Amino acid sequence: MSRLIPLSALVALGCGNSDTTDGIQESTGGSSTVGSIAGAGAFGKGGSGDSTASSSGPSDWVAGDYPPGITEENYLEISDVPGQGDNVRQYKVHIPPSYNPKVPAPLVFCIHGLNQDAVMFCVTGAGMDTLSDQAGFVLVMPNGYQNSWNAGTCCGAASAERLDDVALFRAIFEEVKKHVNVDLNRVYVTGLSNGGFMSYRLACEATDGFDDATQALDCTAQFITCITTDSFNPVKCAEQMTICTQDLGR
Repeated sequence: MSRLIPLSALVALGCGNSDTTDGIQESTGGSSTVGSIAGAGAFGKGGSGDSTASSSGPSDWVAGDYPPGITEENYLEISDVPGQGDNVRQYKVHIPPSYNPKVPAPLVFCIHGLNQDAVMFCVTGAGMDTLSDQAGFVLVMPNGYQNSWNAGTCCGAASAERLDDVALFRAIFEEVKKHVNVDLNRVYVTGLSNGGFMSYRLACEATDGFDDATQALDCTAQFITCITTDSFNPVKCAEQMTICTQDLGR
């Protein structure tokens, strides 16, 4: 597999620190640039204070969609996140049929672009739930504030209001770890457009010692290149993405 951008290049794009979160509430409610991170820290080893941990431990969730109905515009909700004001934020989780609560599973964040939402991009557009089933990774799909992410200098309402979306991802990850046995050495993030910018920001500000920042980046870059060609073939592109991401489940 080719390596497009090394971790050092991602970190060089800009750096900072975001605070960890406490007192998060969760409930069921309604409602191209790409990057990735993998490994440790807020999204892996060290999130619980144990630098030797490799998994989040046995879980209570089984294979399925949380909340039920992956194509429906209903989401889990999370509130009281520092840097988010009074906003109640949303996300979905898809756990593949092969998931075993006793075995740590890789996890991938899918981040939609500006003026999209999680269902539109991650499910209907990119078919990431299908890839999750095929490759065996847990899929987490957050929703942007007014369909946008604060990736530093862009975009939309999230950027204008200077929301701390790095803290949001940390908080969502902490919540998911309570219910899913996550392999803390294989945590990735990938996205499109504004979601891609957000991926890069996470690569800069939430790496905390990640081992590999390029695998999911490479896969998604290949997918974006495929879908933006004049001879776009959605089946071919999905097959290529499936082959590329199979390593995420190993």
